[in-house]
Amino acid sequence: MNYKKSLIACIFALILFLTFSCTPNSNNSNNNGENGNGGNNNSGSDTNETIDGSDMFTNNDKKDTYDETSSIIIKIENNEISTSSTSVTVEGTTITIKESGTYILSGELLDGQIVVEATKSDKIRLVLRNLSVNSSSSAALYVKKADKVFVTLDKNSSNTLSNSGTFVAIDENNIDAAIFSKDDITFNGSGELNISTNYGHGIVSKDDLRIVNGTYKINVKKHGLVGKDAVKIAGGNFNIVSGKDGIHSENADDEKLGYTYIEGGTFVIVSEGDGIDCGYILQINGGSFDVTSTLKGLKATNNINVTAGEFTISATDDAVHSNANIEIKGGTFTCKTKDDGFHADSTLTIIDGNITINESYEGLEGESVIIQGGTISIVSTDDGINASGGKDSSGFGGPGFGGPGQDRFNPSTSSTSSITISGGKVFIDAKGDGVDSNGNLYVSGGELYISGPTSNGDSPIDYDGTATITGGIVVAAGSKGMAQNFGSGSTQGSILMTYTTKAQGVINLYDSSGKLLVTYTPTKTYDSVVISCPNLTKGNNYKLVAGTQTSNITLSSLIYGQGGMGGGPGRP
Repeated sequence: MNYKKSLIACIFALILFLTFSCTPNSNNSNNNGENGNGGNNNSGSDTNETIDGSDMFTNNDKKDTYDETSSIIIKIENNEISTSSTSVTVEGTTITIKESGTYILSGELLDGQIVVEATKSDKIRLVLRNLSVNSSSSAALYVKKADKVFVTLDKNSSNTLSNSGTFVAIDENNIDAAIFSKDDITFNGSGELNISTNYGHGIVSKDDLRIVNGTYKINVKKHGLVGKDAVKIAGGNFNIVSGKDGIHSENADDEKLGYTYIEGGTFVIVSEGDGIDCGYILQINGGSFDVTSTLKGLKATNNINVTAGEFTISATDDAVHSNANIEIKGGTFTCKTKDDGFHADSTLTIIDGNITINESYEGLEGESVIIQGGTISIVSTDDGINASGGKDSSGFGGPGFGGPGQDRFNPSTSSTSSITISGGKVFIDAKGDGVDSNGNLYVSGGELYISGPTSNGDSPIDYDGTATITGGIVVAAGSKGMAQNFGSGSTQGSILMTYTTKAQGVINLYDSSGKLLVTYTPTKTYDSVVISCPNLTKGNNYKLVAGTQTSNITLSSLIYGQGGMGGGPGRP
């Protein structure tokens, strides 16, 4: 929305300026991969930072086979623990594993704990074979020290690790999860793992958390999955109900860590916080995601990169949110949100994919919005696409101000904001502006169809700098009070027509021979139409049909009808 249109909005902006501070700047640091190696394809720019997936998982992470004859057996029967290995100690109902090896665990422990306390050079594999362990006061599985622990869910097994009470300190570590690991931990195998706690998190790793396969049913009070350095998922089936974030990664000590990398899996997440929340980069290269969140659906402090996947997101706050940049190269999104569909504090780029935003305050928002391809459908109660030049402080449908290049006393002005459309198909149904750039608007290709506002305080196309069209198709219908056409720097013809009475129904543009050049049917009534396509040539005649109204136009100049307050030239 262009706030200079309203005196009330300007007063509100001034109040916000005097009352609130700016949102902190986003991270511009680089990501480290596993064991501090690589993981970043672009160390010099925050615009295209991505995670290198080639070193996310080792062969041991993916390996779920083992030699049973050389494995150590730990059996629990009638709450009694039995094992013949000297590398395992049993004290009451606490099992402590002290050396490298493969351990097969089975049976039910009503109130006890499995502890891994080896050396920093020990690699340990725990095979869960119909194992059930509950702790009333700590983690059911506690990895205190090891090089790395692999948890293999045995084929056709159903396992449970749970906490049924408050967490009581047993050492210097703040154990606050049903599964708590101080070191790297990996989950694999084809079995099932049920995780629950009424007081803490599901799985917490203070290093890397990796999951490559398995079925996980998680019902917890706090975060579902937590990796301090990283969460890395290659596959599996996840059903997460959480009182905070479904998946959370954050490292307050190292801004280069706290990222999430997902290349596959099926996720059903119902969270009272964010669906997925990263302190650094979120990268998704595949998977199926059904996210219902009280806050944001997908969130990252740094970049969000998506190359593939299927996403159904219902969020109270933004469906997809980055404090830096978002880049969508593929995937299918179906979103419903009370705030923004996609929000980037810096640049939002859509290269390919299918995006459907069925409900939003603003559909796409960023300091710069770039659309190069894909199919995008937006329904919004305010702007369909907004280049605002500031950080997001709108908060469930309220205006946001501030940020680089934006004048707080005139928040509609931004020298750094822009909307650039060079490809794809975009369909917008907006109650506010269809597209609103607080800077410039550039269209060089693609197709843009807007069913815009019916109120005269907004317009189908709104910009504060310049607007040029050099290619593509645009049909924008809506109210005429603030209607704007493209500017004189354009190299492709554009027509703005306004009407004394509201029109309804199909818009058709014909050339002098009767050939149909463009057709579009807005979802609402309209009294202004901006239409442009490659076939518009200066000096030629055209017929524009808008509902029951027909206009014969001679294109005396490339830009026919300048718009502005009251509609300007182009009114029949």
